[in-house]
Amino acid sequence: MTKIIIKSIIVLILFMHPVYGQKFGKISDTEWSQGAPEDYPEANAIILFDKAKMQITLNDISTERHIRIKVLTKAGADEVGDRVISYYKKDKIKHFKAQTITPDGKKHKIEKNTIFEKEVNNWKEKAFSFPNVSEGCIVEYRYVVLSDRYWNLPTWYFQQEIYSMKSIFTVSLGAGFAFDMSYRNVPARYKKPKVENKPDPTSSLNRKLKFYTWEAVNLPPIKDEPYMSSVNDYRSSLRFLLISYTNPNGSKQVLVKNWLDQAKDLQVWFDDYCNKDKDIKKLTEEITSDLTTQQEKSKAIFDYIKAEYISLDNYNTRYFNHKKIEKLLEEKTGTPEGKNMLLCEMHKAAGIDSWPVLISTRRNSKVDPTYPDDRQFNYVITFVQIGDAWEFLDAADRNSLYGILQPQCLTDIGFLIDGNNSELVRMTIKPIPSVREDITHMRIASDGNVVCSTKCNFSGYYAANYIDKYDNNTPEEFIDKYIKDRLDVSCEIDHYDCETDSLSNFKISTSYTSDEFVRILDNNLIIKPISLAYKENPFKSENRFFPIDFTYPFTYQNIVKIKIDN
Repeated sequence: MTKIIIKSIIVLILFMHPVYGQKFGKISDTEWSQGAPEDYPEANAIILFDKAKMQITLNDISTERHIRIKVLTKAGADEVGDRVISYYKKDKIKHFKAQTITPDGKKHKIEKNTIFEKEVNNWKEKAFSFPNVSEGCIVEYRYVVLSDRYWNLPTWYFQQEIYSMKSIFTVSLGAGFAFDMSYRNVPARYKKPKVENKPDPTSSLNRKLKFYTWEAVNLPPIKDEPYMSSVNDYRSSLRFLLISYTNPNGSKQVLVKNWLDQAKDLQVWFDDYCNKDKDIKKLTEEITSDLTTQQEKSKAIFDYIKAEYISLDNYNTRYFNHKKIEKLLEEKTGTPEGKNMLLCEMHKAAGIDSWPVLISTRRNSKVDPTYPDDRQFNYVITFVQIGDAWEFLDAADRNSLYGILQPQCLTDIGFLIDGNNSELVRMTIKPIPSVREDITHMRIASDGNVVCSTKCNFSGYYAANYIDKYDNNTPEEFIDKYIKDRLDVSCEIDHYDCETDSLSNFKISTSYTSDEFVRILDNNLIIKPISLAYKENPFKSENRFFPIDFTYPFTYQNIVKIKIDN
């Protein structure tokens, strides 16, 4: 598309638009007097307003955002003192301003030495700290992001981790653009935007700009808590999608490809990465030469990859850290997605039907199938078809089990990549019993000293979780973290043993002594209960605005047997 608009003019118009009724640094009496809202009196801080205007033109996409926050308590100062702005690494951030305004009216601008930037995968982060933050002050910041990603507009989240009094999102759109929208957790009363037609000051043809404005008020916070998948799945949000642009001459340009066209592009990329490497065929034959059935070969390939190839934890790339899979074979180190792509190719080399499947892990947002953008997915696993049987496989972790996906992969939608036959698929997860059973024997001596022995048995996802924790610590560190520290008393570990049996169940056996488990009150013996799974209640919010997500069904049993010496 021809770029016909000057960026500086766009930015100037953006700042002058009346949607930003509050000028930067000008605080109203109402804002100074604002306290905790009636429906959330425990608030330590509140967002007075969070406003953004996205202006879409043929030149680029310019988004200004202005956020103002009132600090209500000392704890609130800790909550809002440090902030982070995330944006795509190829975008540009401009006109950043931030300041603290104390109740006496003094303005404290942010110092440059308190601003830090770093790159995380395909994203950049600008982190900064407000100066002189204290109870009763107001902090605010504003910035502009310039982008040319018409096919991937950022999602607007009405809700944040702090209570929001007002959230406003405006899209300014020139003639010729076709668009669509999707909502998540947005009440019906907020779904209909205010629509305004205004002259386009950059056009000599008397064209109009159309403004769409959504406003939501009194929004409770959504915070990341235990037993929660992606926090963004529970926030009220709006996704604005550009479909196409038609110029005045009637020529149409598609801005967003459908699912199938995106799958074809991915297939080209994956084929280029694998490049039908001959070494894969040779390696597969070596591993499976003495095996007869496809099931045996599939398990042998899976076990080989998870054991022999090291997964990288941090990598600045999408899916693969090598341009070609031959480098993965050579170095035996790569991304989890790279290992799963090798898993897929080795199955093919063994004559077993297999395909890569894109999924969105549980810490990523759920996939919206009505929004065709493969960037909703962030991980690759392998689908294997053996006769009438099938398996979803993930060989990224050395403790992975064949046919049992890791908890992060327990999602509902996948994108199977198979050229023209690619499709969104329903992820059918196999049920697996996940049980933790703790059995403790307490022997209480007459002097109040207690000798304990505890056996912990883990199965299913419980076992996989604790095997991973055990492998990522020394045995001593593991016992200290998951046994000794959970007892919440001073004690002496006399013996411990940890093992994984042939059924992939994990077992801990330990013995310990302490004189703090019991105390005598008058003629009563007070015994402190032992519970290793939960040192404290993980659910701390007084008010909860989202369901608890336990990832997978589990059973926890805690049995304590007590013997008291005469």
